[in-house]
Amino acid sequence: SRVVWFWQALRSWTPQDRSAFARFISGRERLATVPKLKLLPAVAPEGCENEDELLPHASTCFIWLSLPNYSNFEILAEKLLYAVRN
Repeated sequence: SRVVWFWQALRSWTPQDRSAFARFISGRERLATVPKLKLLPAVAPEGCENEDELLPHASTCFIWLSLPNYSNFEILAEKLLYAVRN
């Protein structure tokens, strides 16, 4: 499932990438407390037939992460890390 894949990817990252993830979801590199992160399903744009092409989206105001329903772990890990680093 994508939630299990998400946590697997996060555990495999370097401390720098985890810090970038904190900035991606909250706008801060360090979090004072562990936030209640909400993982939401992504809403694919009309006409999108392949969610593997989409990137994750974060809302820093509410600490939400919208993840597309990727077809496998490797794609999720690659797209999430790309989004976090860029």
